[in-house]
Amino acid sequence: MTNSEHFLQIAASIADADAVPELSTGCLRQARDGFGGVPESIDVLLDRKNWTAAKPQIRVFATINRKNSFVVRWVPTVGTYDARTQADLEFDHYFVREVEMAEGIGSSINLLVWFREPPVILPSSRANSSRTAVLSIAAGLKARYEELLDRLRQDLLVTSATSLAILTDNDRVEYQFGREGRAEYAESIAKGLTAPSW
Repeated sequence: MTNSEHFLQIAASIADADAVPELSTGCLRQARDGFGGVPESIDVLLDRKNWTAAKPQIRVFATINRKNSFVVRWVPTVGTYDARTQADLEFDHYFVREVEMAEGIGSSINLLVWFREPPVILPSSRANSSRTAVLSIAAGLKARYEELLDRLRQDLLVTSATSLAILTDNDRVEYQFGREGRAEYAESIAKGLTAPSW
């Protein structure tokens, strides 16, 4: 059992006991489904027919977007997108163009994780089971992200990835993104990609 599955099991068992009235059913449903399942874009990314290098390089970015969704996306290294020297491309030229065009129309070809409205409000301390469920989902989401990075590193060279910490105070869960967050993604886009549709 993976770490994320362990945290999901805790949240689901608490939910089954009807002990989390404050937590949205949609959030619990996503947790039970394994944080939205694995998008097809991961299979596309790992499909060797789209590569020209033995081990392509990518960067991974995680953030909470404007619609309050936890989103993880990948982009090739900037050099990969240098169409002037096609020989330098680590992905197939047409695959690179497909990714680039998809960015412009908001497609999910480079989407790795999407979780709608991760829990941020902790119920009152009197409802300990509800707090445990919220924190379990948050910890499970972080574990799922780290498992994904481990999986990608088996086949690809992940040159950088957003760090993620889960912090809590009296009434809130905070998803704190470190290196390679939104600003770095924007900078990468400015160097050669169309702006993404977060």
